[in-house]
Amino acid sequence: MCMIATTILFANFLVLHRNAAVYIYLYLAVYLTIEISFLIANLEKFTHGGYVTLFAGGALFVVMFVWFRARKIKNRYIEYVRLDNYLGQLSELSDDVSIPKYATHLVYLTSADIPKEIEHKITYSILNQQPKRADIY
Repeated sequence: MCMIATTILFANFLVLHRNAAVYIYLYLAVYLTIEISFLIANLEKFTHGGYVTLFAGGALFVVMFVWFRARKIKNRYIEYVRLDNYLGQLSELSDDVSIPKYATHLVYLTSADIPKEIEHKITYSILNQQPKRADIY
C-alpha cells in the first residue's frame, strides 16, 4: 500500500511539473501493475499469519496515539510563559559574577508546542529558587 501511495504521489509530482501525459500514464501503468500484483501476492499470506504484523502495528499505533493525546491533555494544565520576557534577566544573571557559575551550558527540556514559550517552572528554577548562572541557556 505504501508503494502504491508513493507511485500515485510521484505521478502527481510529475503532473505539477508539467511532464508529458504519455510518460505519466506509461509510468503509472508499469509501476501500478508491478505493485498491485505484489499486493495481491502478499494478501494471500494474510490468513497464514500476516495478520500478526497488523496486530503488532495496531498495538504500537494505539500506544503512540494514547501517548500523544495524554501529552495534549497534560499541556493544557501547564503554565507557559513567553521566553522573550525573561531574556534580559537571563542575560544579567549570566554576567553577574557574584553568583557562582552553575554550568557553562544549561539545558532544560520543555514540552511547549510554541518555540518561543517555556514552562513557568523552568524560569522559576533558573531565576527564583536558587539562581543558576551559566554562559549559555
